[in-house]
Amino acid sequence: MKFLTILSLVAALAVARVYSQSQQCERRGGACVVQRAVQRSCRKLPYDCGNQTAVCCRNTKKYRGSRQRRKCKRSPKCLKEGGTCLQRTDVSTCATVTVDKLCRGKSCTCCLGDNRKCGSSASCTQQGGFCTKKTKRNKYCSLGTVDETLCSSKKCVCCLVGSPGTQVPAPTTNCTCGRANGDQRIVGGQDVSPQNKYPWMVGLKTSDGFNGYSCGATLISNRYALTAAHCLYDPLSGKPVKAKQLQVGLADHQQLSTTDDITGVTRLVKVDSYIVHPEYSIRGYGEDIALVKLREPVDLTANKEIKPACLPKDDSNTYQGYDGIVAGWGVQDYYDGSSYPDGLMEVSVPILDPKCNGYNPSFKITKKMLCAGYKKGGKDACSGDSGGPLVVNENGIYTLVGVVSLGEGCAQPNTPGIYTRVSKYLDWIAQNTNDASYCSL
Repeated sequence: MKFLTILSLVAALAVARVYSQSQQCERRGGACVVQRAVQRSCRKLPYDCGNQTAVCCRNTKKYRGSRQRRKCKRSPKCLKEGGTCLQRTDVSTCATVTVDKLCRGKSCTCCLGDNRKCGSSASCTQQGGFCTKKTKRNKYCSLGTVDETLCSSKKCVCCLVGSPGTQVPAPTTNCTCGRANGDQRIVGGQDVSPQNKYPWMVGLKTSDGFNGYSCGATLISNRYALTAAHCLYDPLSGKPVKAKQLQVGLADHQQLSTTDDITGVTRLVKVDSYIVHPEYSIRGYGEDIALVKLREPVDLTANKEIKPACLPKDDSNTYQGYDGIVAGWGVQDYYDGSSYPDGLMEVSVPILDPKCNGYNPSFKITKKMLCAGYKKGGKDACSGDSGGPLVVNENGIYTLVGVVSLGEGCAQPNTPGIYTRVSKYLDWIAQNTNDASYCSL
């Protein structure tokens, strides 16, 4: 189960550059410009404009037929509070609090918590807060409370619920993450029992004619699931899959049967959009991570079969030596591409040191990757398991530490599975899911 979609046995090395939805162009300070109007000054951004005749460019003031976009100057008052000045028309990109009087110009406002040294951490946003610069007064958190342990930088503090104008959602009432249902084929694995044991496990279905799930994904909030970037591409054409062609399967166990479905709970939900990490490349192996936004929010308090996994608190733990649990509907035999199981499978694999010492993969292992597997092989993820979760059990709480990404073969000796290391993307996840509700630990 690694770096592979259902058809990736045919094109195992075929990956594609992902383009986010068209609205992401404007949210990232760009503009969609017709090809014939693009000049050399265009700095192309990797976001789809929804039109083959248009591209997303950042320096819009230099394009023919477009108005000059004025930049908000840095303000000492805004910087002192740990914020960044931006146009009021761009406030949708601010995941925290905006305060007008801290920036110069009538069209500019100060976005607190978005200072590069105080990027909002998942631990803080899960509690309904935002990270901001540590000051003596913290007056813009005067209606809330300050927690100095939830932000990654020692110079920053987490301003919890109560600050005026905050756009960060509070945790869902009576909702906890990372709780499995019950105790504890993927290659060398076993059936997940009891059914819906891992309520954060969801399947990604595409309209390619296959009735099963092409990839796995992990529910992390009421609106978003985390998956692998390469899962959002057609493995043969290399083109990104349209969001309208995707569905997410919730509370499912048998992918090809409905006899085990829970009435009113097990269902397919349409995808509104997806966001792929901007540094992901079709020609590389890194940054293999993406967020899938559900068209309708999920009630995380209604059923035990639908609950999110917890995100890591920070990037301090490498999880070396932990036993990781990976689950999916991928093939059970790498050499038999038809050996897809009906029921969800799981397998436990040891997490190795960050540099994957003692193994010789044919590609470079970066600090944003995680290796897991046995020296002798025998147990592993495989084709069709891509995008699925690698979780660890921390005192009864399951934390999402990896996303199934790639590997050389499946369950082979000296070839561990390679996962995207989730803790390296906490800020990116927080910044792109500010319209969602998270559960508390």
